[in-house]
Amino acid sequence: MVGAFARLGARAIGLDINAAAIAYAHRHFPRCEFYCESLRDFRARGLHFDFVFSTEVFEHLAGPSEFMATLDAITKRGSRVYIATPDSGHAAVPADLSQWDQIQPPAHLQFFNREGLSVLFRRYGFVLEKAYRKRSPARSLVFRREAMSALKP
Repeated sequence: MVGAFARLGARAIGLDINAAAIAYAHRHFPRCEFYCESLRDFRARGLHFDFVFSTEVFEHLAGPSEFMATLDAITKRGSRVYIATPDSGHAAVPADLSQWDQIQPPAHLQFFNREGLSVLFRRYGFVLEKAYRKRSPARSLVFRREAMSALKP
């Protein structure tokens, strides 16, 4: 995605904790900027973004607080955040969650539905701007930063 956004003229930056993924990105997209570091180290850089794209990340985190603290630090009023993650509230998810193929500890550690993500993002000053319908049990949402958070990491 960093390469795609860069081709569109954006100053795009990639972040991952996987050194192999970052090495691959550097080899294939040498004109783009990538960091292999924790969310805490990344937000300490003091960078700010108008748009954050995060897909298939949220479910791998032990909890949402570091991710949300990072969004709080790197976005400003009017910034948008695109999130894609498995949707535990989707009609295709079995009533017995233990039967859902997305339950994959230790790879997948947390799950949200539209309401849960909306509540979480609202705590940090974001409002849901767009929800994309999916046939598969996944959730894609765009949030807009409306206010600055009073929460501290």
